[in-house]
Amino acid sequence: MQNQSRVSCAGFLVIAASRILRKDDSIMTFEQIQYLEKWFDQHVRGFDGEDPDVSENIRLKVTHTVKVREACRRIAKSLRLGEGDRLLAEACGLMHDVGRFEQYARFKTFVDAKSVDHAELGASLLEKESVLDSLRPGERHVIIRAVRYHNRLSLFLNDSPRVLFFTKLLRDADKIDIYRVVTDYYRTAHVRRNEAIQLDLPDTPEISGQVIADIHAKRLVKKAHLRTLNDFKLLQMAWVYGFNFAETCRIVRGRGYLEKIRQTLPDTDEVERLYQTLLSDLKARCGRLETGRTGDGSGTRGTGDTIRA
Repeated sequence: MQNQSRVSCAGFLVIAASRILRKDDSIMTFEQIQYLEKWFDQHVRGFDGEDPDVSENIRLKVTHTVKVREACRRIAKSLRLGEGDRLLAEACGLMHDVGRFEQYARFKTFVDAKSVDHAELGASLLEKESVLDSLRPGERHVIIRAVRYHNRLSLFLNDSPRVLFFTKLLRDADKIDIYRVVTDYYRTAHVRRNEAIQLDLPDTPEISGQVIADIHAKRLVKKAHLRTLNDFKLLQMAWVYGFNFAETCRIVRGRGYLEKIRQTLPDTDEVERLYQTLLSDLKARCGRLETGRTGDGSGTRGTGDTIRA
């Protein structure tokens, strides 16, 4: 019975995705994605140099791009999208942080609040350089919109269902790898801090009451509520309330990302209660996404705040 239920849930997701995509299925080809790969590689090489800090941060973003692209394809595959749409999802992942390299070259930081909106910068670059001219207009539009809005507080509901679908897919894939980046960083930050990615938040034991209230209310934590680095870690854990696809939940649960962040938080009863709440809610959201019953538009309204990585 359990296996039948899982097949039924998967079938529901495939049908839902196909209804969104069938009117304009992508005909993007492997040759086109190869061209975009070559352009991306050439673009990145222009920002690398002999400075070890520069090289480290360029590699950080190149690796992130590769991982997000992989996550995009994995989510697309879980939904049984056609090959053209899988390639389109990969193209969104490949290009989503293309603005990061100029951002770092100009400002020596990846913090948008200290520099420039990297997503807007990337979308403008793709338009200015005519990078996507070999694609159909509809495909170009999807990629540009997904890149431009992947880090926004919320999405525009007047966008086409197709744009919203691929943007939500990209946002989920981005979060998956942000978890990898930050859990690795939190584990080693006591040895070497990276000024390019860290926030100006004190690394003190306190946790904001507003952050606690957000999680108890089962909602995304607002950036305005952050007072400490621990608050920011809990904000990231609370992304579970904004996941759009069941595959995202399965990946995050399987890799133990919430557990890894929990290990870097204070060992208090309050933190343990929050952690157990988030674990339980992640499992529940996965179940609702598998049956299409999120009750919140599957995260269409956004991540609660701009996400960085």
